[in-house]
Amino acid sequence: MDCRQGVRRLDIHQQPQAGPLHRLDNILIFKKPEKPVYPDYLNRSLPLEVLYMQMAACAEVLLPIFLEEQKHQKRDNIIFRDREIEARIICDEVLSPVTRFEIAELSEAVARATQLLTENATSISRRYPCHGPAPPILSPNQEAAYFSHLSVELVDFKQAWSQGVPVVITDAQMETIGPDYFIKKFPQMRVDLEDCETGAHLSKRPTVAEFLQDFGRSIDPSKTWKLKDWPPTASFRSTFGDLFYAFMNGVPIPDMCRSDGIHNLAAHMPVGKGPKPDLGPKAYIAQGTKQDNDHSGSTVLHMDLTSAVNVMVWAADMAPGEPGFALWHIFSATSSNCLREFLVSDVGYAGVDDPIHSQTVCMTPSLLDQLFSSRAVRPYTIKQYAGDAVFIPAGCAHQVSNAADAIKIACDFVDVDNLAETQRLVSEFRLQRIATGNGDDVLQLYNTLWHAWCSLTEKESKVLSRAIRRRPSPAEPSASYTHASHDSTQDLLHAPPVGLDRSQVNSNNSEAHILKTGAPPGASSSPRPADPPNQTYVASAVSGEPSVWISSRGIRASCLAQNGPLMKRWRNGLQATSLANQKVVRHRVTAFELWLTKSVLTLGRVVIQVET
Repeated sequence: MDCRQGVRRLDIHQQPQAGPLHRLDNILIFKKPEKPVYPDYLNRSLPLEVLYMQMAACAEVLLPIFLEEQKHQKRDNIIFRDREIEARIICDEVLSPVTRFEIAELSEAVARATQLLTENATSISRRYPCHGPAPPILSPNQEAAYFSHLSVELVDFKQAWSQGVPVVITDAQMETIGPDYFIKKFPQMRVDLEDCETGAHLSKRPTVAEFLQDFGRSIDPSKTWKLKDWPPTASFRSTFGDLFYAFMNGVPIPDMCRSDGIHNLAAHMPVGKGPKPDLGPKAYIAQGTKQDNDHSGSTVLHMDLTSAVNVMVWAADMAPGEPGFALWHIFSATSSNCLREFLVSDVGYAGVDDPIHSQTVCMTPSLLDQLFSSRAVRPYTIKQYAGDAVFIPAGCAHQVSNAADAIKIACDFVDVDNLAETQRLVSEFRLQRIATGNGDDVLQLYNTLWHAWCSLTEKESKVLSRAIRRRPSPAEPSASYTHASHDSTQDLLHAPPVGLDRSQVNSNNSEAHILKTGAPPGASSSPRPADPPNQTYVASAVSGEPSVWISSRGIRASCLAQNGPLMKRWRNGLQATSLANQKVVRHRVTAFELWLTKSVLTLGRVVIQVET
């Protein structure tokens, strides 16, 4: 389902046999292959609000495809075939109309996606900066956001990241991986080297030991070799197992960067041997180059299809006491068209393809000055030292020049904040492949998002089923409701999100019914009294335990508000941590209220009353 050209061909010669065909009325149906199995565990528990946020993001991209697919399914002689999890789905010649959705499956996905987008239309447009007014063109003094790995919080990172600003996190806690490590571990492994200046490949394939034996030398303009995207075809985990786990355990913002991070949509790909997006990690080992108008640097101007993080794990000293670095120029995604116009009209790029995606241009110091003087566009300029992680948002053109020999490890990830840019780049990269006849769709974005959608839907179903199983025993009394004044010292949550209303809780939903009444649907329970204006009601606890379920891991609640509390078990009560003032309140909780529906915006308010 990665492209929509009306019909698809059956790639029988490239895909495993799915079993015999049989015809039902005028529909040809394949025997179903094995269903995909989605990961049960990510790097940590997936908060429900994050789950719904990601579902809404996937819905925004996938709903137009779902609707188009429904039209496609109405064609005569349509062939229904399941998606084989051990093969990639490609689109090429037109032979027969094929769909890989079941009719009921697609109808359910359309209904759920429509519901999410209808409920959260305002929030979704606000979450994606590329959907709003374009920010002003970069000014000369605009800088990237800097944080220390020792103190950075995800909420602080997101404030800059969600605006499309590159982020640098210093002090990455990662083992020093220098030339000696690779020489010792992989001395006889042969590698393909590329000239940083010309892009030509070295005819002789040297060993790792031969390439790295003189790393750390002074810059020699006659030697500007680099080893990029290493290993080129094999997985990083299977080739460098110890290094893979060291990177995953030490990379900053692991929720986003790890292959199993809860904020990485690619983490939901099915487990097993099936093809997965090629997101790395990969190693980049390059010799230092001169940074002037006569040299091209280590990596020429280009864009990555997804967001990425690049960690420098080692750099040679440029002189005694002077650490080496890599010079980055990162352009805002909003300046891409201005940059293209400049490369064509001012620099004279004459290729038939995209001047940025061609990966043949280096913005030298003189060209950077000319770009600013003619179009008022200037990139973010970053000096990356050993231990620095550079985060590049999707859609940002960038180039790198190593001032000294350096080793870096990088990986890509699919994040909600830059998903719209990734979607736009999918179309651009497809046109680039058509223009040049080279390349491949290594991401398969829509297939990746479909699996994320299925995985998130499955996890949502499990959460709701556990909520029903944890309903109060019929022998227990129903929750009673008493009036409680709104005291900021006792109510540990701030105001609910904008637009939140009690009427948004669907009384027909089983879980919502339990949460409102403390009893399963159909059980006798006193109706909840109407709330007077500006009043707050809380549900009293029964025997020291809540009468309604909150989460699968004991008593836990979270709020969408960035300064809301997180709660977990503490002795015979709760430990409630207020993120607003970092104050830990250790009192026994005797009352609470949880508003919960299936949409991210209406999951938000937990009112806590404590007694000292």
